[in-house]
Amino acid sequence: MRRTSYYISQEAAEAMEEAVGQVVEALGGQIPKHVALSALIMAGAGQVPQVTAKLTEDQRAQLAERISALDGTEQGP
Repeated sequence: MRRTSYYISQEAAEAMEEAVGQVVEALGGQIPKHVALSALIMAGAGQVPQVTAKLTEDQRAQLAERISALDGTEQGP
């Protein structure tokens, strides 16, 4: 086991807490929260291509908005 701290958004922290609670509840409370949290993190780590694609799209949209604001035109998504 290892204790680690991460800085994450409030929204992400709340979502993770909710997900951990759901996993523990679904298994009848028979597993510790750290086991559920570890499993959720491992599942997320297996989603690198999807997460990268989502973050790339988010960055593209933000840049399009900034360009639009600078040149006074509207950019589509």
